[in-house]
Formats: sequence, C-alpha cells, structure tokens
Amino acid sequence: MTPKTGSTGRDVILEKAFYMSATCTIDEGGSITFETHTFNHMKAIGFHGTAFANFKDIKGNSIYSAVAGPYGVDGTWIGKSDRWDTVHYQADPNIYLKTDTIDVWVGETPVNTFLPWVYSHLGDIISILVAIFGSSSSGAEGSGAPVETATTGLTALNPALPSPTLVSPPNGQHLSDPNNKITLEWKPVAGATSYLVEAQYTNPGPIGPTTTWGWAERTNVASTKLTFVFVGSQPGRWRVTAFDQSGAHQPSPPSPWWIFDLTVSAKPALATPALLTPQEGQTFSNFPRSTTVTWRPVTSATQYRVEVQYAYLTQQGTVWSGEYNEVIAGTAYKFNFVGAQPGRCRVTALDSSGGHLPSQPSAWRDFVYTV
Repeated sequence: MTPKTGSTGRDVILEKAFYMSATCTIDEGGSITFETHTFNHMKAIGFHGTAFANFKDIKGNSIYSAVAGPYGVDGTWIGKSDRWDTVHYQADPNIYLKTDTIDVWVGETPVNTFLPWVYSHLGDIISILVAIFGSSSSGAEGSGAPVETATTGLTALNPALPSPTLVSPPNGQHLSDPNNKITLEWKPVAGATSYLVEAQYTNPGPIGPTTTWGWAERTNVASTKLTFVFVGSQPGRWRVTAFDQSGAHQPSPPSPWWIFDLTVSAKPALATPALLTPQEGQTFSNFPRSTTVTWRPVTSATQYRVEVQYAYLTQQGTVWSGEYNEVIAGTAYKFNFVGAQPGRCRVTALDSSGGHLPSQPSAWRDFVYTV
C-alpha cells in the first residue's frame, strides 16, 4: 500500500529570514518518518524550530500526533545555518489504515521553557494549531547536507510491551507444503491488542550478514496465529511486534528473526507422531535402565526414525549427544539408557514407498534417570 504523507509544502517563513519546512509520512506497518529542513539567512542571529504533525481520520478526528525538534541553527556568520533532520516513530499499523489526512505545522521555539511544556500539552497545541494555522509557505531553499537523528515517540511516557515469544515454526525449521502455505504462531502478550507480523524471503543458499531479504508478508492481526502463502521453495524468516491500540503501552521491540526453509512439493508430508511414553519430564529410578518410547501410529507411515540423546555438563554448559538413531517398523522402541543423567527422545514418521515426505520430528520428550 502507498505511504500517506503530509507536508508544509515550500519552506515557511517563521520570522525575518528564519525558514523551516517539514514532511511527515506513515507506511502500512505504522512506521512514521518525520523529516524537517531548518535554515537561516540571518548573519548573526540563530533560532530554534519545531514541527508538529496531526493525523486525522476521514471525519476529521485527531487519532495520533507527533513532534520533531526543536532544531537549532546559527547565523550564517557564526556556524551551521542549514540542517536537515529525520525523526522516526513506530505507531500501531491501524493508525495507517485510519489516517485520511496529515496536517503539518512548523514554528519558532524558545527551547529554554518550551519543549517540556510541548510534551505535556501536545493535545491542546494540536487543537489550537488546527483552529489557527494553515500550511502556506514561501522562502528560498537551503543547501545543507542531511543530518540523521533519532528519538522515541510521544508515547515514551508509557511503558513498552514486552517482545512476543515466537512458538512455531521453530528457528531453523525445514518446512514442506504443496501449496506454499506457512502458519506462524506466537504467545500472547499481556496488554497487546494487535500484532505486526513480518515475513521475508531470500534466495536459496547460505544465510549471513550480507544476505539480501525481500518482503513476503507484512500484516497486522489481532490473534496469535497467521497463515499465509509464501513465495516458493526458498529460505525465509519472520518476527512479530506487539501493539496496544488503547495507547496505554508503547509498541514492543520486535521479536528476534526466526529462520525457516520451505520446500514446495506435490507430495504431502506425513503427520508428526504423537508420543505416548515416557511422559514429559518423567523421572526413572530403575536399574537396569530399560526404557520404552511409544507413540501413536501415523496414517501412511511405514517406518519411524527414533532418536535418543543423553546430556552431560561441560564448562560451556549442557551438551547433548546421540546414543540411538534407529529406523524401525513398529510404534514402540525399547533401549537401555546410558546412565544417571538427563535424556530426551523424539520420533519422525517415514514412508518407504516414496508417496509422502517425512514428517516433522516430534518435539523432544525429556526424562531423567537418578540411578
């Protein structure tokens, strides 16, 4: 979708030879870019300027506001008299959907007392500006090089939501679907009313710091699950940001990117086996350490791969090592465990006829032996 923009147009004469212009843009993800140009033609007198943006819906109601500045320039004989600045905000993506127009004003600001008052009375300021000022402009263009700056949004006085915890698909997971469909899931965040879900794709091959990513999906949802059609058989990544439309919280930091790799195949994948025993976290005290893994049969599966690992401690932490990796025909596997220590097991369904792709492995099932 096309970004929405409001601007003062040409540079506005604030006083004598003081000039300022501003442009405010919001994209479909709620990302706001507020760019200002402040410059001065006076030789020995400087000034500070501040820009305001008021986002309005189709009925003219104010739904969001932002401020940029104050930014100071010197007289042309004294120092830097021409500057560009860019400030970034992150709003709820619904602000983009609701926005019909963005009104932008600029004004000279005595910074010694003005800025703290601006932040505490912004709603009143916007109402007054709507009633009084327009965005007519005149003046000459400046020539200074852009200066990039950054600040938090006006909602900085409110606490931020915590980052969402991603659930599925796990980081690094290989996926298979004949219709390119992927389902993303994450845990709910207390206080969140919506979530921005972002998914990207890249070309097949190793992934590193210089990998180029393109957008596959970027949408706002109220639930904690999203199913979408991915671009094809190639790697991808996804992340989620939490929002509170009530305004009581700032948006969360985005979750870390999780990687996946999709294979599009006409062959369906087998269902993931459901483990029955041992129970998750079960403690055993029998010796010999005879253990049995059991699971429900999977339709069309002819074999199952059973993996058993044990854990041991090192200076770097817990390390898992494989003890058994067997392919069998039944739905039960009996083995003798290695020692008095933690273990885990999982099962993957296979079709030796080649009619189906292997299932995703079951989640690791943890257990521990005390003797």
